[in-house]
Amino acid sequence: MNRRERRAWKSNTEAPALTPAAQCEAGHRYLQAGQSLEAQLCCQKLLAADPNHAGALHLMGLIALHNKQYDHALEWM
Repeated sequence: MNRRERRAWKSNTEAPALTPAAQCEAGHRYLQAGQSLEAQLCCQKLLAADPNHAGALHLMGLIALHNKQYDHALEWM
């Protein structure tokens, strides 16, 4: 997600429809930027559409690991 897309996303009341791969990538970028809550929201959107999305499950594990919630990280991964 580039800067223009993020601005448009924030200015709209609805988030643009992203592909699952783009949504997962956005989650990874949020986590790398230290915004674990935003990354978690990306994962929750993905998991709502597909509860077995491997990328979202893995990212949720990384988020839990980043937040030092080791038991939750093991469960997600």
